[in-house]
Amino acid sequence: MTETDAVSGQEQQNGRGIASVQARLTDEAAPVRKKRKSGIPTGNAGEYFVMGELLRRAYDAQLADRNTKAYDLLVGHPENKHLQKVQVKTVRAQPWYVKQSILKGSCSIR
Repeated sequence: MTETDAVSGQEQQNGRGIASVQARLTDEAAPVRKKRKSGIPTGNAGEYFVMGELLRRAYDAQLADRNTKAYDLLVGHPENKHLQKVQVKTVRAQPWYVKQSILKGSCSIR
């Protein structure tokens, strides 16, 4: 009689069966997961970075209230009285940069 058979016999006497032994062995071998960090500080940093860049380029930019759905910034230009809603997406994993060639011609605020 092997050790597994002995455990199985004890488990069956307790009414649990072989499935509980397999589940217990699987749980013991499972890797420990790290607790995921909050993405809120990263998102806030991204919003402030984008707002800073827009202000540096002579746009009027203002952060929207927290928990506003669909946009994070209100952006305008002194020559145009209309405000545009901008949603910012931020990532923590590298590479985080964006090629400038992708952005050319995609901004239509002016």
